[in-house]
Amino acid sequence: PRLTPQLRNIIMMVFSWCLYFGMDWWLSGNVFVENHGMTKEVVLALMVTGTAMSLIFVVDKIADLESTGESVDNALRAVVQALGILIGFGWEKSFDTAVAEVSEWTRVIPESVTKLVLALLIVLLVVPAWRLYILP
Repeated sequence: PRLTPQLRNIIMMVFSWCLYFGMDWWLSGNVFVENHGMTKEVVLALMVTGTAMSLIFVVDKIADLESTGESVDNALRAVVQALGILIGFGWEKSFDTAVAEVSEWTRVIPESVTKLVLALLIVLLVVPAWRLYILP
């Protein structure tokens, strides 16, 4: 009853984290061997987004088949939600690393004030897009 949807959500979250850290591990070992900064996080977020969008496209095509039943469609919906959360993980880590590095580089104002200003700028950038495209 209630355990099955929760267990499915937990498994999908584990899947998302494994996919994220697997890509992070591969990228750190093959492309960004010495540099693990902001550029790596942005490239990782782009890789995660591209992979997740491709998987969502494939899963959506499978869900559109008439041969899939209601339980398969529910499972596929959970996969799509997990992939959406995976994209959010990637970009959140990227923005977090960018804010930390930019605030370390800035010497004009204190680091905490720089982080606050950058956080407000990110909110001003993300919230309007969220309200226009995701919220409806």
